[in-house]
Parts: sequence; C-alpha cells; structure tokens
Amino acid sequence: MFLARMDEGSAGFTMASIDLSEAVNKTAAPFKSVAVSGGKRLSTSIATGVRTHADAAAVAQVVELLLDNATRYASEGSVIELSLCAVSHGKGKGAAELVVSNAVDELPEGDLDRLFDRFYRADASRSSKTGGSGVGLSVVRAIAEAHGGAATVSGHGNQITFTVCL
Repeated sequence: MFLARMDEGSAGFTMASIDLSEAVNKTAAPFKSVAVSGGKRLSTSIATGVRTHADAAAVAQVVELLLDNATRYASEGSVIELSLCAVSHGKGKGAAELVVSNAVDELPEGDLDRLFDRFYRADASRSSKTGGSGVGLSVVRAIAEAHGGAATVSGHGNQITFTVCL
C-alpha cells in the first residue's frame, strides 16, 4: 500500500525537525531481544544529538525494516551492527548516515542492488524459512529517496551492509 502511494506521489509525509538519535534508539530497542532470541546480538553506536528534517514515522519504519531484515538473515551467533552519525555533504549541508551491517551465511549472487527491487527474493526458499514478502528493502529505498537521500548496499566476504543517508 505504501509503495502504491509513493508511486502516486501521495505518501503524505509529515516533515519536521526530529532528533534522529532518539528516534533510532527508541525504534532499535525492541530488536535487541529479537536478535538474542534468534541467536544473534544487536550492537548499537548511535551518535547523540543527530537532527534531521524528516517524517518521524517513516524514519522509524526504515529502522524497523532494516533491523527486521538483519535479524531474519544474519548468520546465527553473529553481531548485527547498527550505527548512526552526522555527516556533511559539501556546501555545509548536513545529513545523517544510518548503517546496518551483519554477517550472512551466503551473500546473494549477482547485483546486490537488486535487493531493493520490489518482491525480489535472493533465494526463493527463504520465504518459507524466514517469512517476508520481498518489499521491505524497496520501502527503505523509497522512503530514503522521498527524503532527498539514498539507500545503498555493499558486501564484502560474508558481510552485508545497508547504508541509508537522510
């Protein structure tokens, strides 16, 4: 539903100056126990006082979707790392960078950027094992872009990293 509204240009964001540090900490807190129950650990490094102009509910959704994805697909016994910091992108324009990184049993073959495609599943058997519909990461990218930012993915060895700039 959200993606359809985004396609129509009517997502209805309520933009305001928000304390991104507080929003990320609050949204991430329940995922610490979710990670532990799945045999993983969530480690956070959240800079304090990071502010941005954004829709608070949309930002919370980005954090939830990234952490849900990580808790589903991170290797058992691994650490899921969540970080937030303020960055500067020239001309004094401030921004924030949210990063979620974790080990996976196997990186998807081919173009990692396809993970942001709607309904894309890196492995068709995943849906029966882990649930999900394959739209979460496309929502992450749509929200980031609607806020004038970007969502990217990179992989090295068995480590996958999602970066969202707002």
